[in-house]
Amino acid sequence: MDSISVIIPARGGSMRIPGKNMIDWRGKPLILWSIEYAQQEGFQPIVITDCSEIAAYSCQCGAAVLDEPTELTAPEVKIISVAQWAAEKLQTHLILLQCTSPIRRPGLIKEAVEKLKRSDSVYAGARLPSEFMVDKTGNIFNRAMSVDGTPPFSQELKDDPQWLLTGALFAMRYPQMMDQSDCLFGDVDVLEVDWKDTVDIDWPEDIERPSVVVVGNASNLKDRKIGWLIDDHDVVVRSNFYRTEGFEESAGSRTTHWSIVCVRGAIDILDESGPKDCSAYTEVWPRYSGDESLYEETCKRLHNIKSTQKICGHYILKNFGRYNTDRQRVECLTTGVVTIANAVDRWGPPVHVAGFGSADKFVSGYYYDKDQVFKKYHDYETERLLLNEWEAEGYIRRIDQ
Repeated sequence: MDSISVIIPARGGSMRIPGKNMIDWRGKPLILWSIEYAQQEGFQPIVITDCSEIAAYSCQCGAAVLDEPTELTAPEVKIISVAQWAAEKLQTHLILLQCTSPIRRPGLIKEAVEKLKRSDSVYAGARLPSEFMVDKTGNIFNRAMSVDGTPPFSQELKDDPQWLLTGALFAMRYPQMMDQSDCLFGDVDVLEVDWKDTVDIDWPEDIERPSVVVVGNASNLKDRKIGWLIDDHDVVVRSNFYRTEGFEESAGSRTTHWSIVCVRGAIDILDESGPKDCSAYTEVWPRYSGDESLYEETCKRLHNIKSTQKICGHYILKNFGRYNTDRQRVECLTTGVVTIANAVDRWGPPVHVAGFGSADKFVSGYYYDKDQVFKKYHDYETERLLLNEWEAEGYIRRIDQ
C-alpha cells in the first residue's frame, strides 16, 4: 500500500505523572520502549513533541523528530488532532504508538499495515472474557439481551467478541482520517493482543521499580550457572571491559547499562580495539577519575550513546546517604563498587549483585581469565567488608553465593 509513517506523540508535560514520557520504567525511559519497538519492526519512528529534552533524546536514539505546534500541546487536545496534523505534514497513512502502552508483541505493525489495506482504521485490543460481565447493580453489560429483555443462557451466547481498547497501536488511513473526531472511524478492524500486554502507564502507581542487578568480573562467578537469573532482570549493569560471549551460562548475555572508568588504561584499550559502539546500551556511566582531560578523551571513544550518567567515587549521592560516609573508608574504590552505590542511589534498595567475590573471603582473578590479577592499588578486603555491611542492612543482595 501507499507510504506508512510511524509516529510517537510525546508531550513534555503530564498532569498526573510529571515528565512521564522520560520517566524510568523497568530500567529505561518510557519513550524508549516505543522507539525501539518501531526500529525492531523496520521503521524509523517520528517523535512529535514540544519538549527539547525529549527531542534531543529521541534523536540520540535514532528517531526523527517533529516539533509539536503550541496549539496542540494543551491537555484537552485529543490525540487524533495531533495525528491529523502529522498526517497532513507527512502525506502518509499513520501507525500511532502511545508511550503509555510500552509492551507490544512482535509483528504488530506488519499486521496493522495488512489490515489497513482493507480497513479505514485499526486498533490493538484484548478480547474480553466470554463470561457475563455486570455492573455494580448486577446488570449484564457485555451481552445482548433477548427480545423480551431477559439475558440468554450461557450456552446460547452468539454475540461477537468484545474488546478492551489499548493504546498500544492505532493505524489510520490518509486522507480518510482528516475529518474524523476519533482514531477509530469508518471500517474498523482489531489486532488481538494478550491481556499481559495491556500495560497502561497513566498514574504514579503504574510506575514499577525495575529489578536491578550489578554484575562484577570476579572469578567466583565462573561455573555458577546463574546467567539465566542475571538476564531475567530489567536492568543489568556491568563495568569496564567485561565479557559475555562464551560465558553466557555463568554471566548472562544482557547488558542495559555500562560503567567505564576514565583512565589512561581504558583509553589505551579503546584505541587498540577501536571506538566502542554503545548503541545497545540504554545508558552509559563514564566514571570520572579526577582528570577532566581523561574523562573527555574516554568519552570521545564511546560512540552512539543514547544517554549518559557521570559517576564518581567522590560524588555525594542524594538517596544512598550511607555511601557518603563509607566512601571515605577506601582511598580508591573500584568502579564496580561505585557502580553498585550509584545503582542503589538511582533505583533504591535492594540491588542484586553478582561477581563481586565471596562474602567470606577475598577472591582474586576474573571469571573470564583466572590468571589475570586485580590491581594492587585497590583495597579489596575493605570493599568486601563494606559490601557485607550493605547486604546486612538491605541495600544489596548477593545472588551468586
